[in-house]
Amino acid sequence: MSLTCPISVEGRVATVTVAGDVDLASTPALRDALRDALDRDDADAVVVDLAGVDFLDSTAVGVLVAGRRAAELRARSFAVTRPGPMVTMVLRITGLYDILVAEPAGA
Repeated sequence: MSLTCPISVEGRVATVTVAGDVDLASTPALRDALRDALDRDDADAVVVDLAGVDFLDSTAVGVLVAGRRAAELRARSFAVTRPGPMVTMVLRITGLYDILVAEPAGA
């Protein structure tokens, strides 16, 4: 399955909806989507929806961390939402779950 990362904007939030496996070969598409979302003038926050991701490797984790750092430099908020079980496991093992993931309201 090829990776897709469309960006939608609602209010001042740019959401990158990631679908597919994020690995060494597909990470550049995620990096480009995060860069495009962070460069938008109509958004103050970037949310990365990972509900459609079943596999996430270390290069993808690095891109998410770099995206968070880039958002901080631009004084924008950055959060990962809806990680599935495998992605949650990877983020917990790396110690990044609590840093990157925003729980949905009411969770």
